[in-house]
Amino acid sequence: MTTAPSRRRGKIRALLSLGMLLGISQVGTLAAWTDSATVSGGGFSSGTLDVAVGDAAADQLTGPGGSWTHASLSLDGALPGESVARTVTVGNAGSVPLALDASATIPDGALASTDGSGLLLTVSVGGEPVNTGTAATGDRHGVCSGGVSVLVDAPLSSAETSLGIDGVRLSPEEETSLCVSIGLSPAAPNSMQGASTTVAISVEAKQ
Repeated sequence: MTTAPSRRRGKIRALLSLGMLLGISQVGTLAAWTDSATVSGGGFSSGTLDVAVGDAAADQLTGPGGSWTHASLSLDGALPGESVARTVTVGNAGSVPLALDASATIPDGALASTDGSGLLLTVSVGGEPVNTGTAATGDRHGVCSGGVSVLVDAPLSSAETSLGIDGVRLSPEEETSLCVSIGLSPAAPNSMQGASTTVAISVEAKQ
């Protein structure tokens, strides 16, 4: 009487065991979920390095390279000891900060000297030009008032003479003014009579 139920329980246990084995096999074959994402850059562009020069912010040479004539930075029929002072405005018309450097030369060599007997150059950063006297009286005198003096009575020649402004930095849209005084040395010899020349001021911008 007791053997039949015992067999049934054994079969049920066997089936239950088989079901557990099938369940474990199915879990092992499930696909793993994945995901991915892409980071895109916001874009890249190059900056511009552009130094602007002129006698006022509204009258400046901009764009790469070029030359600009400062018509009022001149002295006709100068006598020994006479000079003229003018403002040169230098600005940053680019999009990146820049450092300034500048030099002056007399390209053709006339009225040039290395001993201080020709044209002399004086420069101050932020100074104001003050001009007195007249050509008729032969006592024209241009000086730089205030500012930071960086060069005093430096002889001009065909070699480059540094204006002494290296290290001055300008942010974009920032500008500075240079007071430039050029005059004929009081020691100018007779041989310099009747000579004429031009002075070239080269302004260089660096990163």
